[in-house]
Amino acid sequence: MKKEAKYRFEPIWLIILDLLFIYFIYIAVIGFISPSGFDIYLIWVLGLFAFALWPAITIVDLTFKMMKGVPALVITENGIIDNINNLSVKWSDILEIYITKEGRFAGNLVINLNHPEEFFGKTRLRFKIYKIRKYFTSADIAIKLSFVKGKNEDIVNTINTYWAQS
Repeated sequence: MKKEAKYRFEPIWLIILDLLFIYFIYIAVIGFISPSGFDIYLIWVLGLFAFALWPAITIVDLTFKMMKGVPALVITENGIIDNINNLSVKWSDILEIYITKEGRFAGNLVINLNHPEEFFGKTRLRFKIYKIRKYFTSADIAIKLSFVKGKNEDIVNTINTYWAQS
């Protein structure tokens, strides 16, 4: 077995999301320049940016990582390095790993931890984000496999092989 397995970013989804982000910026600029319906349009644009700003920043960050050649996922003898969520998890911290949906679209790699409070409690911000996420999902860590190049099942099989070896 290799010392580590690297999975690159899937460029098609990042490019589509980047183009959507550029389109929304274009619409916002046109709306500010256009004199008709400015007040209603301003409220719509501000609401859109408040709702979409964080995901847009994340997508742009992932695009720059992809262009630099940073792998989306690195599986090593010691654990998983997730460059999508900027996390590194040791095998000893993992309770279970599974895929939420089979197939290529909308699959998530779910990693539940033995002691998530200890893992996320290292920084205050990460712990608060973890607590907010727990209202919406039972997964401790969810990695969107649509951003990772490769078949979901192959990725999970590789992860399970490394996890069993640890």
